Amino acid sequence: MDVSLFSRTIKELILDNDRVGVPGLGHFVAELMPASFSDRRTMINPPYRRMSFVKDDVSSVERELFLSKLEEISDVPEDEIDGKYNIFVRKFISNLEEEKSADLPSLGRMHATSRNEYFFVADEDLDIYPDGIGLEPVSIKAPDPDFVPVAPPEPEAESAPESEAEQEQEQEQLESELEQTYTNETEVDEQPEIEPSEEPKQEPEIEKEPVEVTEVDPEEEQDSEPKSESKKEWYTSYDYDKDHDSESGSSKKTVWLRIIVAIIVLLIALALLLYFFRDSEWLSPLLDKLLYTKEELRILGR
Repeated sequence: MDVSLFSRTIKELILDNDRVGVPGLGHFVAELMPASFSDRRTMINPPYRRMSFVKDDVSSVERELFLSKLEEISDVPEDEIDGKYNIFVRKFISNLEEEKSADLPSLGRMHATSRNEYFFVADEDLDIYPDGIGLEPVSIKAPDPDFVPVAPPEPEAESAPESEAEQEQEQEQLESELEQTYTNETEVDEQPEIEPSEEPKQEPEIEKEPVEVTEVDPEEEQDSEPKSESKKEWYTSYDYDKDHDSESGSSKKTVWLRIIVAIIVLLIALALLLYFFRDSEWLSPLLDKLLYTKEELRILGR
């Protein structure tokens, strides 16, 4: 019998039992450990079984279970297994107390203190949890302390110049149309003034008609003057409305800029509050629900 058979017996029994009694030595205990964070909190380690050792007495039932498993693995006859095991365990204990450590292949190492108290250190890659096959560590991204929120783009500020340019083009078109209509109307108003002056020239023999023409001419001149004056007043009122619209457009632009600046300040303040109170009792559950899925929260026990 050698150490490899001894270690293999312990490992096969610990896979199906939480407590394995080793005659003449003590008990190997396996306990289920939940998922946990790594030291730098960048990984979530899956659940596993932790193995430890306790030096105490072993019952007769546990002794028979261990020896039967050892007989099955080593193919040693039943009448010889008890004696060979007793010889082996005495040598193992004496070697452990002299050198203060003994290797258990595929399990770890046994250590002894100055007072001959035993303890066990498992290997890092020890796998004694059959239900955890396929579970791998989950990587999580730690928050960056130097992170500064970036303000969103301002589509309204970019579209403002385009709207102003369109407004200027529309105003120029309106002005050109008004000038054309004004010139056409003035030409139409001037034509009646020419016609009465020609009519008296065609009939110079009649004495009464020139009197009537002289009475009509002042009225037509008076009527044409108010029309031109009304056109001028309407055109000046249009200029006033155009200036008023440009002033209202600039005031709207300043109001939108103030609103955007206020939103940016609120976003920065909110980000700072989340950063400073990220570990608080009322905020950490909310952040956990935003950062992790339901399965990850269940693994974390939250």
